[in-house]
Amino acid sequence: MKHRDKNMTFAQSFMHHVWQDKGHWEVEDYLNPQLIVESPLKTCVGSQNLSSTFSVWLRAFPDLQYHEQEVKLCGDWVTIDWTAEGDHLGEFFGLSATGKKINYCGTTMVLMSDGIIHSYRADVSLSQVLECISGVPHNGAPAMAQQSSDDMFVHFNRITGARLSRRQIECLSLICLGNNNKTIAARLGIQYSTFRTHLERALPLLGLSSPKEVFDWAYSTHVLELLIHIGLHRIQPVYA
Repeated sequence: MKHRDKNMTFAQSFMHHVWQDKGHWEVEDYLNPQLIVESPLKTCVGSQNLSSTFSVWLRAFPDLQYHEQEVKLCGDWVTIDWTAEGDHLGEFFGLSATGKKINYCGTTMVLMSDGIIHSYRADVSLSQVLECISGVPHNGAPAMAQQSSDDMFVHFNRITGARLSRRQIECLSLICLGNNNKTIAARLGIQYSTFRTHLERALPLLGLSSPKEVFDWAYSTHVLELLIHIGLHRIQPVYA
């Protein structure tokens, strides 16, 4: 079996294990413990946080049925389009069980490396689900309106007390995602020397001396999830 085929089969097995077998608390064999998660519920780090995210859905819709529609490969990314259906039998974002049936669709993307999942992304219309069970149109999920891109950078500087440029913050965000220096420069569309200049100016302002210190600093300063959210929007696979 080809490597690409193994990645596809592994991703399909993971999704079936979580949604059909309801094995969302037993995912150690599938995930990097420090995987990056981006979902409509939250952006976070860690396999346990992803399990908690799954539990929100399965607590509200315990009989949820998952149906795979299409699977695509782009490098090490596996993309799965799917549909789901179930009954609203538990609390979901403050809405008590209604018993109503729901049908919705979404897309899940996983990044494979060394035979396990290192990044998980889900694209689901929460407003569609909430409207279905409440009967009231929602312009967005409660308490989850995404900050605009500009607001995220302003928020970073407010939390840290720094005055970094947008580009400097983007450099830090991609470091937190584990990209090497040359890859970061390429993703940002800048020269490697320009990237080095951004970093050399930014690190001292944060009390850092090396890019290797960025992740731990971001975690201890409570800006890691914010940086990950910024960085993830710089990494979008392109389909030919």
